[in-house]
Amino acid sequence: MPTIKKNNTQYTDFELRASYCSKGPLSLNNIIKEDMVAVASILYIKCNLCGKINKVKTSSEHRSGQRGRLTFNINSRAVLGSLQAGIGNTHLNNLFATMNVPTMNNRTFKS
Repeated sequence: MPTIKKNNTQYTDFELRASYCSKGPLSLNNIIKEDMVAVASILYIKCNLCGKINKVKTSSEHRSGQRGRLTFNINSRAVLGSLQAGIGNTHLNNLFATMNVPTMNNRTFKS
């Protein structure tokens, strides 16, 4: 599976195979910006054919409760895993820092 390294983050194109602009498929070679939200990312990818910038999320999202804000599934799973392991936000962030993964703020941890 092809991988691309951008901003010290390595991506595979397995999630982007189904990501299309209206003109054609997107390529990981055309990432122009990345917003990191703890473990999840939002990639801004330029289409080769039309030049449009497309926003692609690396995780699906869900709402906490009926009116809660959207939360990335991967971030919720990281929180659940840390709670199952008996650690909180500080220890999870220490683990993330050791792995060179962006840390999670307290608000994200609690949502």
